Amino acid sequence: MMRSCKELKRIARENLSGHYNTPMGAFLAAGFITFAIELPFSMLLQNQYATTFQMVLFYVVDFLIALVGIVLNAGVSDIHLRMGRHKEYRLSNMFGPIKTRPDRYLIAGFLATVIAFVMALPLAAGVVIAVMNPTVERILLAVGLGLLSAALLVYLELRFSFVFYLLLDHEEMTTIDAYKVSFGLMKQNVGRLLYVYLSFIGMGLLGVITLGIGMLWISPYQSQTLALFYLDVIGELPGASEEID
Repeated sequence: MMRSCKELKRIARENLSGHYNTPMGAFLAAGFITFAIELPFSMLLQNQYATTFQMVLFYVVDFLIALVGIVLNAGVSDIHLRMGRHKEYRLSNMFGPIKTRPDRYLIAGFLATVIAFVMALPLAAGVVIAVMNPTVERILLAVGLGLLSAALLVYLELRFSFVFYLLLDHEEMTTIDAYKVSFGLMKQNVGRLLYVYLSFIGMGLLGVITLGIGMLWISPYQSQTLALFYLDVIGELPGASEEID
């Protein structure tokens, strides 16, 4: 029997109790490193005399920096997996994916971006149609296509939510295989994972109200809960029954 959201969050709190320093430091480090790399290019874009080439260069570099951020966040996930398994972990673990076949994580991030772009196409089509002839019917069509885009994107992101965990656990696994395995593992677990995410909405609002300070505690809490969800599904928590083929 799978663990409930409430039970997973309880275990996450127990794992984090007295051990917030490392996951909190990893969360801060991942954000600071990407911010520090991106800052010079952001200043370039704000220059009113920036050329078209400079602006295009900024967006290309910004995309590449986002991929670097994805690899760093995979390292943060590695820390939470180790914590969930009660194994030794340290802040340096967040740089593990950069040292060990980072191309797999970069490809995974690129594919995630492509999927998001494709899922946004119905919304884009609806907006174009509504702008060209803004009638009530076309506006409603745009809204409907927008909702369709959002639903498809959320569904696929949930089905592929295990990709980075799988890449961390199986160094020999290709990115495409990780997507395939994640899709299969999440077949009966989409609703459960969606519920877990929804359960953090209130905390997310609290993080916004505290100007992001609250996220120092909320983000590790959510990340640990999600790591435990993965461990539960693959059978490494009591009550889990599904295994990777």
